[in-house]
Amino acid sequence: MAATTAAIDYESNSSDVFNVGSGVATDVLTIATTLQNLLGVMVPTEISGQYRVGDIPHNFAALTRIKAVLGFNPRVSLEEGLRRFVSWVKGEQVHVCRYEDSLRELTAKGLFK
Repeated sequence: MAATTAAIDYESNSSDVFNVGSGVATDVLTIATTLQNLLGVMVPTEISGQYRVGDIPHNFAALTRIKAVLGFNPRVSLEEGLRRFVSWVKGEQVHVCRYEDSLRELTAKGLFK
């Protein structure tokens, strides 16, 4: 929320784009494990090596520009952010899981390898 507020207050005539995140590289398995622990639901987790066309293998939010221009520094750790996310999720109504449908659609469109 601090990044959003800083961007709203930022006066510029351009359409600036800023990365927002913790600035710390975190692997997918760590995210999955943390979410499982916070949700209290342990599910088999497998890193399949499959990817969508255009996906990149490693990514993290470089914060150099947002720090310099907006003075933004992360105030919430990744784990605390995930904890807040899980709190929000638990308050939402459960919908039908369409994960398998999404995989079929991506494969049919040639967007999944």
